[in-house]
Amino acid sequence: MRILTALSFILFAFPALADETTEKQKLVVEIMKESRMTETMNKSLFAVGEQLKTNLQNLQGKLSDEKVAIFQEVFEEEMNKVTNRTAAFSAGFIVENYTLEDLKVMLEFYKSPTGKKSMALMPKMMMQTQQFMQSILPGTMTNIQQKLQTRFDEADAKNPS
Repeated sequence: MRILTALSFILFAFPALADETTEKQKLVVEIMKESRMTETMNKSLFAVGEQLKTNLQNLQGKLSDEKVAIFQEVFEEEMNKVTNRTAAFSAGFIVENYTLEDLKVMLEFYKSPTGKKSMALMPKMMMQTQQFMQSILPGTMTNIQQKLQTRFDEADAKNPS
């Protein structure tokens, strides 16, 4: 809720450039509230934090309860800042790039059962996508390096210096 108050302040603190912009800003605040966008971002970031905590424990051995609490406190504090800044950026982007009609449709979607389900599943999808990409990127990078070397060798053979 704190982010919505801050977001409302950011969007309304400056004189409206036009009535449509003001209406769009109001819709964006509603969309962010209805979609629970900041909660979704926090869930995603905190899931990353759990992964980082596991990695930290693997590197340092079992962390004491005190160190786990310190990690969680620092991580959550910093991730809340990221969420707040990201929400403000996203709100500005949405106002700038979507029409009033787009925003009305978007709001209706987030109010629907499918919209609510989509936002509830978003953190899980993001984590699974990240894990999937981490599993395929090493092989992809190897393939890129091999193909580049082959193509560079071919180019050198065609154009000896």
